[in-house]
Amino acid sequence: MTIQAPSRATETRERILAAAIEVFAEKGFAQASTREIAKRARANIASLHYHFGDKADLYRAVFAQPSMRATAEVLGVPPEEAPFEAIFRHLIRQFLNGLADGHFPKLFAREQIEPSGLLGDTWIKEIHLTHDLVVGSLVRELRIAAPDKEVHRLAFALMGLPLILDHGRPLVNLIAPELLTEPNWVEVTLERLMDYARALIAAERARREANATSLAPAPAAP
Repeated sequence: MTIQAPSRATETRERILAAAIEVFAEKGFAQASTREIAKRARANIASLHYHFGDKADLYRAVFAQPSMRATAEVLGVPPEEAPFEAIFRHLIRQFLNGLADGHFPKLFAREQIEPSGLLGDTWIKEIHLTHDLVVGSLVRELRIAAPDKEVHRLAFALMGLPLILDHGRPLVNLIAPELLTEPNWVEVTLERLMDYARALIAAERARREANATSLAPAPAAP
């Protein structure tokens, strides 16, 4: 699989997103300025408006970005063709990197305390897109014709693996803080979650094979 280097425009867009998360987390939507965001991103204000429109559109993009949709540019192939491991690794890495910088959890909490009124159903749409991406990759991984309720159940279980590290972060810090502070904790956690994901998929594959065997017609009597 060939992965292309990001273009200069893509790099600028990513810098603006990263700076926007910082500024919005620190100041909230109302007090943040696009000029300050552009300055932190080492970009001009025209680039910001070119990539994101106005401040409200940029705010929505910040919240859409951590949904971690895998893109053809990152994966090297269209997402609907990528194998599960490539998609899941990309999604989880994006999620863990968001935790590592510490800004998005703070921004998420600020939005809950001081709702901007700008997000609408953005989160639902983005979560749905991510779920569909994972479900599609599981259909290919399990070599089945179409998703059923068990594939959806498995997708929710897989995407739930990292959530406790975010939503339950105070609890994790209280019980086992070293999980989020040890050297290279993002890479270590990523590899563990990949191991757990493979185990869950193997269990689902074994369950399906066992069911297929039990439902197979008995051999005809001689």
